[in-house]
Amino acid sequence: MLAIRGLEVSKTVGHVKLPDYASYKVARELYRQHSKTDSLLIQERRSVAYTQELEDDTQKPALSSTTASLRWVMHVLGIKVPIPGFGKLLRG
Repeated sequence: MLAIRGLEVSKTVGHVKLPDYASYKVARELYRQHSKTDSLLIQERRSVAYTQELEDDTQKPALSSTTASLRWVMHVLGIKVPIPGFGKLLRG
């Protein structure tokens, strides 16, 4: 791990007030500071919507807790259907 940064919200209700793209912006900024990283992990309930955009911008695999969880469930159930638009992990 090269770097970690939170969204600087002290209460759960504060996440609702953040713009949808907040985790994407933090991840992109960290990548600019640490471009030698192998991959990016973003964790926030709306972050799944930005995994593909983050991969496109950085040319690195981007994961969110949601994409990782969905991939695990699909693997356990033997589902091998690519889901485009949500990063390399779900594309297959």
